[in-house]
Amino acid sequence: MISVNIVYFDLGHGKDYVYAGQTEFRGVHGNDRLELSTDQRQLFTAETVAEIFPQFYILKVNNFNAVAKNGLDEWVQFLKTGTIASGCQARGLREAQSALDLLKLSVAERAAYDAYIKQQRIDAGVAESTLLRAEQAEHERDDERRQKEEERRQKELLMKKAMAALIASGLDERTARNLLESSE
Repeated sequence: MISVNIVYFDLGHGKDYVYAGQTEFRGVHGNDRLELSTDQRQLFTAETVAEIFPQFYILKVNNFNAVAKNGLDEWVQFLKTGTIASGCQARGLREAQSALDLLKLSVAERAAYDAYIKQQRIDAGVAESTLLRAEQAEHERDDERRQKEEERRQKELLMKKAMAALIASGLDERTARNLLESSE
């Protein structure tokens, strides 16, 4: 667990811009240091109590006056200047820039942006609904075609059976066919 504190004022005396620290627990009355038991070391996979509590970082943003050399420096530079240098690689920094850009909008600009995003969502919903309706209509047409084809096959089968029955009753094929066609 990590706790990061970003300060824009002169906190304490020190020239660095990144300070790291951990909590050490000492007895109030005996000044003894709190240690983990053997079982707790195995349970927490840690050697000291400090390892299971947050590590603290203080970023003294105003003390940063260098060129960013790593991801942490890129973040500190961003926090100080509000801009991202080209070629920046720090994870999450582009997303932070986008969020900051939104926060910098005037009330009118933010209202326009929010209306634009709302319209984009509505348009996406309409497009999705239209697509779903089109797919449903296509399925219905396919079902109707299958049903008509099945009805045609059933009728053809029935006609063949009727023809066979009429021929079996002694009618010739031509008379049986004429009789069936006239009954349609």
